[in-house]
Amino acid sequence: MLEVAVEKNSRATLIKNMLRYMEWLQLDGIEVFLGGGSRESDEAAFTLLQELKSSFIAAGHPTLVDYVHVLSRPRRWPKYHDNSSIPVAKATFDIDDHTNITLQRALQYWIDNNCPANKIVLAVIFVARIFKLANVAKKWEQPPELTTMCSLSKGTGFCPYVEPCQKFKEGEWTVGYDDTEGLAPHAFQSDRDSISVVTQACSSTVVRSVGWDSNNFTVETMFSNRSNRSNSLHSGGVSLLSLLMLLLLNPSNGSVNAERVVCGLQSSSTERRGEYRFEIADIPTSLCSHIVYDRMEIDMFSSAQLFDTPDTEESDWKKLSELKRTKPELKLLANIGSPRIIELATEKNSRETLIEDMLQYMERFQIDGIELYWSGGVFGPDEPLFLLIEELKSRFIAAGHPTWEVNAMIEIERQTIDHARLCGLVDYVHILGLGQRKPTYRDNSSTPVAKATFDINDHTNVSLEHALQYWIDNNCPANKIVLVVLLLGQPFTIVNGMENEEEPQELTTFCAFSKGLPVCPYVELCQKFKEGEWTVGYDDTEGLAPHALQNDMWVAYENEASVERKGEIAKRKKIAGVYAFTLDMDDFQSNCGTLYPLTKALSRSFKSTSAKAEATS
Repeated sequence: MLEVAVEKNSRATLIKNMLRYMEWLQLDGIEVFLGGGSRESDEAAFTLLQELKSSFIAAGHPTLVDYVHVLSRPRRWPKYHDNSSIPVAKATFDIDDHTNITLQRALQYWIDNNCPANKIVLAVIFVARIFKLANVAKKWEQPPELTTMCSLSKGTGFCPYVEPCQKFKEGEWTVGYDDTEGLAPHAFQSDRDSISVVTQACSSTVVRSVGWDSNNFTVETMFSNRSNRSNSLHSGGVSLLSLLMLLLLNPSNGSVNAERVVCGLQSSSTERRGEYRFEIADIPTSLCSHIVYDRMEIDMFSSAQLFDTPDTEESDWKKLSELKRTKPELKLLANIGSPRIIELATEKNSRETLIEDMLQYMERFQIDGIELYWSGGVFGPDEPLFLLIEELKSRFIAAGHPTWEVNAMIEIERQTIDHARLCGLVDYVHILGLGQRKPTYRDNSSTPVAKATFDINDHTNVSLEHALQYWIDNNCPANKIVLVVLLLGQPFTIVNGMENEEEPQELTTFCAFSKGLPVCPYVELCQKFKEGEWTVGYDDTEGLAPHALQNDMWVAYENEASVERKGEIAKRKKIAGVYAFTLDMDDFQSNCGTLYPLTKALSRSFKSTSAKAEATS
């Protein structure tokens, strides 16, 4: 492939054919093996990757998240070392001027050389290397490979694990390790054959697992963990990678990433008194893949212990963990929305303290991830938050939690954000798809309406769908975006009918549930609509922004139809998921009919492949 990539015209033809092939078979990505070693071949590979990415984007397949697949196995030839009674193989790596380093240190070398940990995938090869030792493995001689032991790969020195595991049942085998960490097992039988076989995935050193959505083409590269890449992967003219590709080149069925329906929950909801008290046991786990709870509160005054844990907090997390008994795949995330995050993340020592306290807290309550409210640009600069996320993810991996998520919640209209950097660092970005909807009289309108579009940087009055596309076009992969839908209303008083261009007034006494705040949860709002006559309309032509008017009261809100339309848009844009914010603001008591009507509508429409959703696309 690299020979074709060197020349511009042949490279363009290669990319064109790859694109057509992938679209034809509905493939989700490409893995390019970089088996070069010379400056010219490496440069050709880099040029190929750049042009491949650009072609995918131009063809409507944004390739915005890339990974490096690092082959983690050295060449393991058995030799008799000094004072050894049985042969062992080298189980360490040589990278540039670093010799005999462990797998963990080899991965760290990549990270130290500016390859982000969250872009590295550790490749573990499930094959054995087979050698014949008779009369040749003394005094550091190199034994020949045995090519006839396994029928599955006859003619090569490799043996897929499915066959040697059966061979080990035949006769007596002595099993040992080539290292002290248990990463490099071997088996030895009599004086005849020695087999080195990978038997585990080294879970403590896996850097990151990867999945991608079918709307994105992902360019991935595979490197050997050695400086001389081409020599380390070939023996006897047969490529180990070629053998692996026969097993791995199967098109994805698009089911790698499950559909995410995130359900938020406010800690205050479990402390309410009266009819609006929410019980954790009432969470509809059948609707939710993830629960985000805002119980992880930063102590505003302490610097020694940042996360206090009163009895009610501990009790709530235990109840949430209990939900996993009936739904083991359910994930629990903790939300941190304190403006103090910026302050703590700015200075290195306080950032490290914050990360350690977060780690201890999450381990204690068996939490699966963090959601940070992106307060950069509001309470301070963005850079400290970027550093916090980078170090937080690295710390989670080092502590043995590579699957823990670090997510960010941010408004869709946030200005001057580095979309590519944010989305490259976090696992998911939870985008709030709602702005303030203040009513005004427009030309020729008999009733007030609110703005239902968004302004992002120099793009004004864009629809929700175009606002999501703006994020995607600015290098935020669709399969990292989760659309947040707020299940509440915004009530206003229309002063004197707004005839003299008076400003509408936010109404803070409309709902008892949120008295003192200019919002009203749907669970109470739907009951308000039963009181008296309300005129219902929309602020847009797409049915995304309903409002209700009664005398001098005007309320912007969500209903089942508007929420369903948002779910359809999320489905059409092929983003990662939707987010009901929050469960305790939905009609969780079925006071107005259906139980959790908005959450159900959002989940149903996002997961649906109905004719309506398909026709809209």
